[in-house]
Amino acid sequence: MPSVSASIVTLLIKWFRLNNAAQEDAEASRQDIQNTYTRPQDHRPPSSLGSNITIDRVDVQEWPLYRISTTNSQSKSQQRKALLHIHGGSFYKEIYPQHWKLAAQIASETGLDVLIPIYPLVPRPVATAQKLADGALVDSNSASPLLDCAVDHPEALRLAKIDFWLGVTGLRISGKMFAGDLPIKHPLVSPLYGDMDKLPPLLMFGGPRDLLCADARRLKSKLLGKDVDEALAGSVETDRLVYVEKEGMLHVWPLLPHSEGAEGRKMISFFVNKHLER
Repeated sequence: MPSVSASIVTLLIKWFRLNNAAQEDAEASRQDIQNTYTRPQDHRPPSSLGSNITIDRVDVQEWPLYRISTTNSQSKSQQRKALLHIHGGSFYKEIYPQHWKLAAQIASETGLDVLIPIYPLVPRPVATAQKLADGALVDSNSASPLLDCAVDHPEALRLAKIDFWLGVTGLRISGKMFAGDLPIKHPLVSPLYGDMDKLPPLLMFGGPRDLLCADARRLKSKLLGKDVDEALAGSVETDRLVYVEKEGMLHVWPLLPHSEGAEGRKMISFFVNKHLER
């Protein structure tokens, strides 16, 4: 059963969003993407992320790259280990304050620099973009990831009926823009269909009130050697995968301000520390 704090946060999110009708209206979704493109959101970090956190900006190929680090790590060698944090946002939305706070917490609890690229968003086709950094740990949006941009699996369609945050139509539109000229199920677009043999250890979160939980469950099945179309509920832990699915949770629940979210964020830092080669 969800905690009291999670239940309150869920009610507040539902109240403010009212419903996901815009996400299920094709024209409204396209207009929202265009409006966000012509009037970009502010990607700058908060003025402060804590007294022990330093924020630096460099430009890479004319795109901003922010480095979040602790004051302790600043005094060490310039060749420091780093984690690359690729924020979510349906391919067209900029980074949110919750992403910055998570980055600061990871930096504080692991001692790593956290690199946050401000990357090209749709309507630019970006699935074939060049990689930004080598030799860094990668924290992509594994808290409710979109892994199949076709968004056509029966379990995703079933969960969409109880998901008041995301909509199938909106995800399909932004996913198609992200794909550009590539087929929608090309691994660069829909990583669920890629080769997983060299995938490093993975921590992934899902919530049964999030339609993207279907993709997380399918990736779990694939990494367990099962049919990729199998989308059975439930957490699992192996040497390769830690998948955490909690009852009643919404999209990106580890970023939300409730006790389950705090637990999820702690799990991220613990996982990084466990697999970090010092």
